Amino acid sequence: MKRVLSMLVENKPGALARVVGLFHQRGYNIESLNVAPVDDGSYSRLTVATRGTESAVEQIMKQINKLIDIIKVADLTEGDHHELELALIKLNKLKNISNLKNIIKEFNGKIIKTDNSTCVISVTGTSIDINNLLKSLKKYKIISCPGCYPTSILLPLVPLIKNDLIKTDNIIIDSKSGYSGAGRGVHKKFKGKNLYESLSAYGIANHRHNPEIDQLIKKYTKKNIKIDFTPHISPMFRGILSTI
Repeated sequence: MKRVLSMLVENKPGALARVVGLFHQRGYNIESLNVAPVDDGSYSRLTVATRGTESAVEQIMKQINKLIDIIKVADLTEGDHHELELALIKLNKLKNISNLKNIIKEFNGKIIKTDNSTCVISVTGTSIDINNLLKSLKKYKIISCPGCYPTSILLPLVPLIKNDLIKTDNIIIDSKSGYSGAGRGVHKKFKGKNLYESLSAYGIANHRHNPEIDQLIKKYTKKNIKIDFTPHISPMFRGILSTI
């Protein structure tokens, strides 16, 4: 059974690593992971999706509570809660987009931007909703669907650059994602590496998202800035964390 655990942790280096390490030591898989600072930045909210029986999750919660950085942990699946994902999808613009609009409306999505050649769709819903929308859009040419590295990097980085809140001469970005994002052939791509027990860096200096990130930084900041971007596959099924 899927379980969603919410943790309030001290915002200190190593706190996330200790939580992920505990899941690995106990043999539990992390399906998705999200972390963000709360209040004044002294604490972070860590949300983890995993699978296990009620007794198994109860045991891991007891172990999590013993970690020095943990303030509070709760199993959200024990009560009412909401789970939503956001997807941004870019399509080749059609001369007649009435059918496309009908599909988008069915999933409570909307077209947020159009130009002479493309349109961008925004949709919020459950993972099932978004997967079903992508299936419905198969007959259209999807240019990109950035639910991964570019989104996690550009959302915080562009405002920092535009407001001169960050030095731009040596921007280093370290990203970690679950192995589901590497596609169906993940085990062939990383043959000989244990995806469930260690981090694996890949695409160093030439990752396929590098040109997209560089292009969008220039578009929105009007500055020609290059970044050092290193992605990693981490021992969890789903989730992403980018540190700038």
